[in-house]
Amino acid sequence: GQKKTAAPAEQYVIHDEESFKAAAKSFHTMPMNDPALEFDIMLPRDWTADFVAEKQSTPASNQTIPEDIARFKSPMIGTAQAVITIQAQHLAREISAENWLQSYVLARGYTLDGTISTLSPKKETVSLISTGDGRSTHSYMLVQINGSNAMIAKFEMPLGLKDYLAFLEKKTIDGFKLILTSDEPVETQKSLTLAGALKF
Repeated sequence: GQKKTAAPAEQYVIHDEESFKAAAKSFHTMPMNDPALEFDIMLPRDWTADFVAEKQSTPASNQTIPEDIARFKSPMIGTAQAVITIQAQHLAREISAENWLQSYVLARGYTLDGTISTLSPKKETVSLISTGDGRSTHSYMLVQINGSNAMIAKFEMPLGLKDYLAFLEKKTIDGFKLILTSDEPVETQKSLTLAGALKF
């Protein structure tokens, strides 16, 4: 039979604003030394930065899938672990955060766990369930369209921990903050002439 991760019955240490504030610190990171990718995320102090990209592995122009630019891991929770992955994808054309998310979900065969919520016109969040290798994973992800990038922050954990870490999952991802936000549409960035640059 299949081993199930027994979710701890007691409440996770961080379950409300107060317990989060007491345990969280800011992880401020600039992957690839690119100011457009610089972000800040509040995570529990006992989480670790597992990876931060130093350079792009695929040139932005041929990026068809989001590239991991940073990863954070929780300490072991029983036999499981929660992971937050920050990704960036270069956008070739204008797309709304909602449409981006919808095609992402479809392309990967995720099951929606609830609806897509809009935090702002360029920022959407969604809860997803995916199954692979006989394991079910719960993810909560945010996508933010920023200039010509789609920035993704995704919290993933075994489905068995969903209720246990529900507050933390939402709190960390909703708090993901890009340092430099741009309202530049994707299209015009390519054709920014000198006159346009001066006006800007």
